Amino acid sequence: MADLEIHIDPELCSGCSCCIMACPVNIEIQPSCAEGVAPKSNEVLLRAINGVCCVLNLKFCKEIDGECGICEAVCPNGALKLIKK
Repeated sequence: MADLEIHIDPELCSGCSCCIMACPVNIEIQPSCAEGVAPKSNEVLLRAINGVCCVLNLKFCKEIDGECGICEAVCPNGALKLIKK
């Protein structure tokens, strides 16, 4: 398992929630995310708080095993970066 950081630049993040709604982990936990409904729980990987995307449960991220990267790909502002250490 690789060490991973999800870095979100608050200056670039517009709070659009594209990453939140596209995240397969969020969709597994709260299927309504696939329909564009923001997660109501803190038991998800990503969630918007005060208009900025936040990482809540990094341990859930599938990119740790090199299987995903969707959040970074869909961010229209380049605010979210996956950094493997």
